[in-house]
Amino acid sequence: MKRTGILLTAWLLLLVPTLIIGVVTFRLLDRTQELIVTSTVLASAERAQALADSLALTVAEAKAGLAERLAAMDPLAPLDELLALRRTNPLVRNVFVQEPDRTMRWPPPDRPATSEEASFLHRFDDLLAGRADWQYNEREPETAVAPPAPRQRQAVYELARGAPAPRRTNDDDRTGWLAWYAGNQLSILGWRQAHAAAPRFGLEIELAALLSRLVLDLPTVAAEMETIALLDGTGALMHQTGPLPALSDVQPIASARIGPHLPHWEVAIYSGSSALLEPGQHTFRLLSGLLAGTFLAAILFGGTLLVWQAWRNLEEARRKTSFVSNVSHELKTPLTAIRMVAELLSEDRVPDETRRRQYLDVIVAESQRLTRLVNNVLDFSRIEQGRKTYSLEWIDAHAVLDQVLDGQQPRIEEAGMTLERRLPTEPCRLRTDRDAFEQAVLNLVDNAVKYAAAGKWLRCTLRCEADACHVLFEDRGPGVAAAHRKRIFEQFHRVDDSLTTRQPGSGLGLAIARQLLRDLGGDLAYRPREEGTGACFEISLPRTEEEPT
Repeated sequence: MKRTGILLTAWLLLLVPTLIIGVVTFRLLDRTQELIVTSTVLASAERAQALADSLALTVAEAKAGLAERLAAMDPLAPLDELLALRRTNPLVRNVFVQEPDRTMRWPPPDRPATSEEASFLHRFDDLLAGRADWQYNEREPETAVAPPAPRQRQAVYELARGAPAPRRTNDDDRTGWLAWYAGNQLSILGWRQAHAAAPRFGLEIELAALLSRLVLDLPTVAAEMETIALLDGTGALMHQTGPLPALSDVQPIASARIGPHLPHWEVAIYSGSSALLEPGQHTFRLLSGLLAGTFLAAILFGGTLLVWQAWRNLEEARRKTSFVSNVSHELKTPLTAIRMVAELLSEDRVPDETRRRQYLDVIVAESQRLTRLVNNVLDFSRIEQGRKTYSLEWIDAHAVLDQVLDGQQPRIEEAGMTLERRLPTEPCRLRTDRDAFEQAVLNLVDNAVKYAAAGKWLRCTLRCEADACHVLFEDRGPGVAAAHRKRIFEQFHRVDDSLTTRQPGSGLGLAIARQLLRDLGGDLAYRPREEGTGACFEISLPRTEEEPT
């Protein structure tokens, strides 16, 4: 018990630090993964914001250039200049001129020149009819305010514009930009009205041409495992760089709105490592966790293997110690009996011839018992060292069984048991080792006499088949408990190992019998009796060859 406690303590001392190391390792991995994710998100957010600022600057430049053209036009008769601007500038989709009384000079509502002009009148009907205020939606001054940006980017914006816009000629001269939604489609309208009595005129920006300019500001090649997407106000994809993920299923790791120039439009960055941000799909945690888990499992497995080996050695030493004690006890018992009877006979203290014969029978029986024990020990030693040799010969299993059982009949009867034989009348020829076969049969008979004598019955059955020979030993003893059935063939295993048990033994008989039979190509198996209580041991040996004539 003391050694067992030491082994358990050693295993716990191994287990506890390993668990602590594992917990600390996984906490560090979680922390590292969080830092990586945070760094990735922050870097992507900064990059998305920089791209959004760049796109906003491009839109502002386009608006500023068009605003300058509107400011340079004749405020009272701008139509010819507007039409020329539409023909020469791909950024202009439609132009319009509206009188102060809200009647349309261009395009004429009763006879628009093209379907595009009719579509324009339909899209902006509420605005042109006065049902919506020109100032209701987003409006910018004529100097086209640049998006919020650091001072350096503001300087770049001013430099890109070239020269400042012309100053307004009077305080009533108004200009602005309007973001107008019709059917969830964005339209950008730029307009100018010099004074209340002057017509309001302006233009609609061609978003496709504007988008072609925005595309130039996006990187042509995205980083590895990264996609940069330009999304409109409805979330529809306008442009992409890199392998595009399923936008309906994957959330971007970072996004930034372009600003008031393109309301609700945004730049989104998707990453192939975005799965790191989703619970249960942490690739980094999985890989690093596998590595750490493998390392910890190796430590725990190696330590457990050492503890198990030490435990196994301890158990083996304990069983061998018990084996030596049991063998010594069994050797001592027949030797003592032989010595006592021999001393009585040598001193001529037994004058009765019948009693002398009985004492001689005792010497023979104890000598046979001693021989069986020594044979088991020798067989065990040879099997363990791999030095057991077999001499194959043709034998008649029927005759060998009869001979062995005849020799054991007195011992069986002395134990109070009745031996029943079910042997075929014809010979059962097989090629095997006679001594090993006899040893296996003797061990099974010895096992029945020791542990099944209370049943007072033992039956030996021989069945000879074309390919195998089967020998069954059945008794009506207590049988073998289910917990011991898988271990009864182990070396040194005994249901009761106490030296004071009524039937001491070494725990080798069944183990040696099975090993001998397996070496000969057969086997020894146990099963409960189908007819009531007791045990049934079955010897199987192959019959693969016919005896030569």
